[in-house]
Amino acid sequence: MKNAKTEKEIWKGPLPFPVVIDKEGSTVRRYGVSVFPTALLIDPQGRLVRGGGLKMLAEKLGVASAPQP
Repeated sequence: MKNAKTEKEIWKGPLPFPVVIDKEGSTVRRYGVSVFPTALLIDPQGRLVRGGGLKMLAEKLGVASAPQP
């Protein structure tokens, strides 16, 4: 699994959100990704959630707290 190291070392457990592996580049084109790695929060309707910091993202994801960089 590509996320095993992140889950173990940073989140200390399973990621509380899905991670897209975009081999064809459709997500990159749709959301205008221009640098890698990139983290985006996309709501269930496919809209990009913008603004805020890690605290806001953790709230949107429904997790208690986000890991500190």
